[in-house]
This record gives sequence, structure tokens and C-alpha cells, in this order.
Amino acid sequence: MYVYEHNAGKMKIMSKPKMSEKRTGIMDVQDRDKLVKASQTAKQLVQDLSALLSSDNPLLADIIMDILEHAVQVELRIQRIESLDVICRTP
Repeated sequence: MYVYEHNAGKMKIMSKPKMSEKRTGIMDVQDRDKLVKASQTAKQLVQDLSALLSSDNPLLADIIMDILEHAVQVELRIQRIESLDVICRTP
């Protein structure tokens, strides 16, 4: 993975990829770990928002429903990326 520094309109490489990093599928191990964490976080967010839907406050429930729709979309998009990575790693 390349890390870039942006300074006064100029980009320079701060670090080069390590040869030991294995890239299988569409991402390397570090990116896959970050994606797993994001997936778990999105799933937890959807579960927590779903629990809030039972609120006695109709305004709160309406707001939560709107946020929940977006959270579900994020969760599904992350799952698609995970599926693509698995498909690309399959020989």
C-alpha cells in the first residue's frame, strides 16, 4: 500500500509496499482486515438502530427509520465488496 503526503499541491510517496504483503483477491491483508472491521461495525449499527425503532417517541422512530435505511445500504455495499473479494480469491 502506498502512503502519500500532500504538501502545497505536490504528492510524494512516503512509503512503498512491503514485499511481504500478500495481495489475494481484490485487496491485501490489511485492507481485508479493515473491511472486516467495517462490516462488523455496520452490522452492529443496524442492530442498534433496529432496537431504537421500538421507541415510544414517534418523531425519534421516524428519524431512526431514515438513518436505518442508510445504514442498511452501507452494510449491503460492504457485503458486496466482501463477496467480490472472495470470488476473486477463488482459484
